[in-house]
Parts: sequence; C-alpha cells; structure tokens
Amino acid sequence: MIATGGKSIAVVSLKDTTAYQVLSSTIGGFPVQMFWAILFVVVSIFLYDRHKFGAWLYCVGDNPDSAAQMGIDSGRIRVYALAFMGFAAGLAGIYSTVIHFAWSTAGDSYLLPTLAAVFVGGTPT
Repeated sequence: MIATGGKSIAVVSLKDTTAYQVLSSTIGGFPVQMFWAILFVVVSIFLYDRHKFGAWLYCVGDNPDSAAQMGIDSGRIRVYALAFMGFAAGLAGIYSTVIHFAWSTAGDSYLLPTLAAVFVGGTPT
C-alpha cells in the first residue's frame, strides 16, 4: 500500500518482470498457472498419501489422544497442516491477483464476516 499509494496495479504493466513470466506467461499455448496447479496437486497427493506426514495428519485428525500415545506431536502436526494450507491460500491469492488487478484492499470486505463466523459460531481450542 505504501509503494502504490493504495492504488491498483494493472498486471499488463508488469509484463517485463520475472514474476510475471513465472506466474502468468504461457508455455506451449497453455497458461503457466495450470502447470503450477498440477504441480501443487501432485505434491499434495504425495504428501498426504505417500509420506509419513499424511499418516500422522490422519491420526491427529481422527483421534489426537491416540496419536499422542503413539508418539506423534499433535501440536506440531497441526501447525504444519496450517502452514501448508496457508501456502495453498497464498498461491490462490497470487493467481487471483495475477489474472486481474492487484488491489491493496482486495480482501477487506471479508474481514468482518470471517471474524463473526469464528466468534459467533465458536471454534474449539
């Protein structure tokens, strides 16, 4: 917001940058976002189905007490899962801004309903 003064940036003005080439160019007529999405899905499938982290995550999600008795650090696994989902949300945010415009106030209208859902609906700690 400081760099742009709160103004939006048209993505077409960023065509000469490396970030635009990596995030929004085309390869063989296909948008590069498709390749990044496929890579993310393949890594996620490997992580959750073929890696011990996925098994640990299933154990913690099913029964945290049982997972703790098996020697799995439930808190650490939850933090890792939250970090992975944050990374996924960040990728989605990058691609939503790369496709259209980069607005500094894009998600401000979602703040109040999100906080209301958390506090009114109640979240377990």
